[in-house]
Amino acid sequence: MVNILKVDQLTGLYNRNEMMSRIAKMVHEKKLFSVALLDVDLFKAFNDEKGHAMGDEYLRTLARIIKKNTRDIDFVARYGGEEFVLLLPGLSSEETLFMVEDIRRYIVANPFELTASGETATIALTVSGGIACCPKDGKEVTGLLRKADNALFRAKAGGRNRILISMDEKMTLKSNYYTKSQLTKLQELAGETEKTEAFLLREALDDLLKKYKFFRRDREELHRWIKERNLGVGLFLLRALEEKGVLTAGHSERVAGLAERFAEALELPVDEREAVKMAALLHDAGKLGIPDDLLKKKGSCSPEELKAIQRHVAICYDLLHTLGLERAAELVYSHHEKYDGTGYPRGLAGEDIPVGARIIAIADFFDTVTEVLGSMTPEKALDELSNRAFEIYGQDLVETFRKMMDA
Repeated sequence: MVNILKVDQLTGLYNRNEMMSRIAKMVHEKKLFSVALLDVDLFKAFNDEKGHAMGDEYLRTLARIIKKNTRDIDFVARYGGEEFVLLLPGLSSEETLFMVEDIRRYIVANPFELTASGETATIALTVSGGIACCPKDGKEVTGLLRKADNALFRAKAGGRNRILISMDEKMTLKSNYYTKSQLTKLQELAGETEKTEAFLLREALDDLLKKYKFFRRDREELHRWIKERNLGVGLFLLRALEEKGVLTAGHSERVAGLAERFAEALELPVDEREAVKMAALLHDAGKLGIPDDLLKKKGSCSPEELKAIQRHVAICYDLLHTLGLERAAELVYSHHEKYDGTGYPRGLAGEDIPVGARIIAIADFFDTVTEVLGSMTPEKALDELSNRAFEIYGQDLVETFRKMMDA
C-alpha cells in the first residue's frame, strides 16, 4: 500500500517530495539513470478556456498514459502544476529520448476524449520535454534537474511539442544576468510554488514579451490617434521632454494606454475617455517650462524649489487650453491633488477631484515605479496603491485598477 503522504492527490502519481528523495538516493548510490521533465504546452490558456475541472481531467488522463508507457522499474511523479518528472534507472539520455519521444508522439496522435462538469470534449494538446543523465549531466540533485530544466526551456523556445536532451553547458548563465538577491528570491519562490526555477523564468519571459508586444501596438495606435486629431504638437512635446532627459522614453505613452484602459473599465462616457487619454499623454508637458537643473536635482528641494516644480501643472493647463483641449487641461491641472486634501495646486479633496485626474495619477504612479524607476514589481506597486488609497486616490478607484491589472 502506497503512503498517502508520498502521493499526488490529483493524479495518483508520486509527488514532488518523494521524487526528490528517490533522485537523491540514486545519486548517492552512484547509479546510472536519467530524469525527464514533461510539461504540457499552453496549458494555462486551455485551463482558462475550458475550466479547471476539464484541466484536472486532462492531467489525470495524461498521468495514466505516461505511467502505462514506462517500465515497472521507472518512477513517475507530478512535479507541480502541469509538469511531470520521470526517473528512469539504467538509461542514458539517448535511450530515454527514444522512450519519451514515443510518449510525445502518442499524445499527438491520440487526442483525449474527456468529460468534466457534464461537458464532453476532444482535447488535442502537446507536451515538451527535457532530459538529463546522471552522472554525465550532474552528480547532485539540483544540478541534474537544472540541466533537464534547461533542455525543457530550449524545447519550449524552439516551438514546443518536442523533447530535447541536455547540452554540455556551463551553469553560470543565470548569475551573469541576475543579482544574487534575485536568484535567492527565485529559489524561494520555486520552493513555495512547487515549480522549477526555469518554469518560473519562462512564465516571466512570456509575460514580458506579451507586455512589450502590447506596448508596441498601443504606441502605434496612440500615434495614429494623435495624428487623426491633428495634434502633432503633442508628439513634438513628448519628444522634446525626452530629449531634455526630463521624461523617460515611452513613459507618457504607457501612462496614456493604462489610463485609457482604466477609463474604459470604469465605463466613462466616450468624450471623457478621450479627454483622459490626451491628458495622460501630455500630463508632464508643463515641465518644459521648468529649469532643467531643478528637474534633475538630486536630493531634497527647498520649499521655494518645490513651488517652482509644482508650477508645471499650471503651465500644462495653459498649453492645453491654447490647443482647445479644455477638459484635458482641467484633468492635468488636478492630477496632483490628493484624496485627503493635501495635494496641489488647489487642495481639492475626496470626490471633488475629477475621476479622470485620479485615473492619471494612478497610472502615472504605477508606470513610474514599475518601469521608469524599476523600484517595485507590479504586485508590490498594486499593494502600495492600496496602502495609499484613502490618502491619495480613493478606495473604489484603486480596487477597480487592481481588478483590471489582475484580469
